[in-house]
Amino acid sequence: MNFVLAVLWLLVGVGVMAYENIFGPLRLRLFGVVSAAWFCYVLAAYNWVRWYSQRLARADEQANRMVEAARARQRAERPRPDPDPTFDFDNPSLPTRSSHDAPPSTNGSPPVQ
Repeated sequence: MNFVLAVLWLLVGVGVMAYENIFGPLRLRLFGVVSAAWFCYVLAAYNWVRWYSQRLARADEQANRMVEAARARQRAERPRPDPDPTFDFDNPSLPTRSSHDAPPSTNGSPPVQ
């Protein structure tokens, strides 16, 4: 849609500029001195920039989708390691080690006899 509007505004601007060159200036002037054709050219440029940026954004989104699909495929194909039973807190049958079972810390100094 933006491309169509850019072409339309460009054609209107060229038409206004051609009309002014053939028949003289129009009564419709911006600030009393600037031709309305320049306003049409600005609108054409604005719509062209919007069209081009949307086109680039679509290409970028497609590249991101391809990367995400490749990552998902790699995750699905990668073998999952067996879970470590040490960190299985749902199974209370395994003995737990309390802080009283550990030998006292020496904090880097030799033990006292």
